[in-house]
Amino acid sequence: LNTKAEQIEQKNKPYTIGVILPLTGDAANFGQACRCALKLAEDEIAKNNQNVKIMLEDDSMQPMRTLSAAKKLIDIE
Repeated sequence: LNTKAEQIEQKNKPYTIGVILPLTGDAANFGQACRCALKLAEDEIAKNNQNVKIMLEDDSMQPMRTLSAAKKLIDIE
């Protein structure tokens, strides 16, 4: 069983959400709009004393870049 200190530490640890968006390239307008919406959501969640960290990766709507971005997000602790 976890100690009380470990439970508190786990509770304070941020939830990390990985998002792959086309921040550059032909669909950049869509990606940038999504990025702004995610930032608003992150700020709203923070107002409720929840700790969320959103990790953004750009894929430029290119399959190989999408694969690389997914691998990078998976490897982040």
